Amino acid sequence: MFVGEAMAHETIGLEQVDDSRWHVHLGPMRLGMLHERTRTVLPVAGDDE
Repeated sequence: MFVGEAMAHETIGLEQVDDSRWHVHLGPMRLGMLHERTRTVLPVAGDDE
């Protein structure tokens, strides 16, 4: 999931799931899962909860 320039001036939300995983939100829409240890964001279809 690449969010670089497309979301450069947008405010995103982070919701902690566990010690190293976060849901990434844009308004009410969940975009994906941030994995802190690997520094990657997987899109909603690819996140494992």
